[in-house]
Amino acid sequence: ALVRLSANEVQQKLRSIPQIGVAIIASPNTTIISGDIGSLNEIMTAWKHDRIAIRRISTIDAAFHSSQLDPLIPEIRAAAEHL
Repeated sequence: ALVRLSANEVQQKLRSIPQIGVAIIASPNTTIISGDIGSLNEIMTAWKHDRIAIRRISTIDAAFHSSQLDPLIPEIRAAAEHL
């Protein structure tokens, strides 16, 4: 999700939500977060209620730039070994 907050502000708000993390710092006041879809939906609802601009930017199967890809690291390494 794209959030109209600085990365520092987002990290403060996500302190107690380890399932979601900062994926990309797009600009000084725009941060992309990713992670568990259920947690992301809850955050989106809560932050919209708090009048924080946030919107979903993709509907994909895995949250790239997040720990959701960790189980795939061995397979990715093996596939890239010959490069």
